[in-house]
Amino acid sequence: YMLAGILMNLGSLMLVEWMWSSRKKVGLRGLAIVYSQVACSVWFGLLPSIILGYVLTGVISKLRLINLNVLKYHVSGQSLTSTLRRPHSQKAAHDAVLKQIEAIGLDGHLSEGAVV
Repeated sequence: YMLAGILMNLGSLMLVEWMWSSRKKVGLRGLAIVYSQVACSVWFGLLPSIILGYVLTGVISKLRLINLNVLKYHVSGQSLTSTLRRPHSQKAAHDAVLKQIEAIGLDGHLSEGAVV
């Protein structure tokens, strides 16, 4: 009985730590995952709650990654190189055109794919 009491005490301490003490560190989404895992563990068992935690974490991470604005590309004419050998007159004209090329993508999303 003593071992069972110690294990129940440790389990209740961990439950309080996860569900109440971590609310300032984890954030709202993290607490939603923890609460849903605890509820799933009570109703269905330990393994489904672990699987639910993995799935929810993956979906939330994917949603956050999709909406993240990033610099998608930056291309200038000087960063483009050609392997073709040109005569000096053509090379000078080609270099003049390359100095005018500037392409930049400032707004975009890191991942544009469908959500898992």
